[in-house]
Amino acid sequence: MGLRSCALVSALIIPGAAAAQTAAEITLCNGSEPSRVILGCTAVIGSGLSPSSQVSLALSNRAVAYEKLGQNERAMSDLQAAIRWDPNNPHAWVNRGNLYLAQGEFDRAFSDYDHAIATHPRNAFLFGHRADAYLIHGDIERAIRDYDRAIGFDPKSASLLVRRGEAYRALGQDDRALADFNSAIEVDPRNVAGRIGRANTYMTQGQFKRAISDYDRAVKLDSARPEAFANRGVAHLKVGQYAPAIADFDEALRRNPGDAQSLYNRGIAKRSLGDRAGADTDISDALAIDAALRK
Repeated sequence: MGLRSCALVSALIIPGAAAAQTAAEITLCNGSEPSRVILGCTAVIGSGLSPSSQVSLALSNRAVAYEKLGQNERAMSDLQAAIRWDPNNPHAWVNRGNLYLAQGEFDRAFSDYDHAIATHPRNAFLFGHRADAYLIHGDIERAIRDYDRAIGFDPKSASLLVRRGEAYRALGQDDRALADFNSAIEVDPRNVAGRIGRANTYMTQGQFKRAISDYDRAVKLDSARPEAFANRGVAHLKVGQYAPAIADFDEALRRNPGDAQSLYNRGIAKRSLGDRAGADTDISDALAIDAALRK
């Protein structure tokens, strides 16, 4: 499994009576647009009258904004400061662990996750993040154990159920994966990741029509997901529906032009419809991006 960073997670700041910052500044600090978050959190941090716990949360939120902008050194500096201001802020520990993980510093990452869990032993959010890290690191069984703990504390979390489902898929335990995806969809029928995860599992089992049905629902809920179009295209290809397959690969490539696999698959579909020139062009272009597809 390749290295990827877990997303840093913002913490909600609740105004206190002693806080000097305005409600508008707090709203900015709790937002999602990085430049505005930085503006609002900087005002909260610099107010001089905010309690230490609130300064720590503002620093953690600003770190998330810096990370989104690719400014990881600034993010790390803010997380270090957040921990100094409030050593019991679990968001700061987890987010610093996520940055360490992204840098390949696994021992430091897991040390931070472990510390956060030791001080907040019934927090589903923390177990879920450590589980994500184990999954990224390739320790799938430990990941599942942490997902079990997290779901035990928050059994209605569709996100946790989907992530454990993906872990079971990685172990080839499709029945357990399907059970988790089914539960996630029952909790949240609009959960796109659950639909895609279940469809991908159906694909592994050769249940292509069921997969197409779930991909259909996924793209209706979120048309920005290129993997849903790419995978639905493969499902159409498997059942001999070449024109819909080409349409799906077109959509996948429109959203992700560098997707060599979809380009190659579109070539296969075109060849099946007798468009040899179009097929040869797509396959040649795909191999130029990723020669490994020749295998």
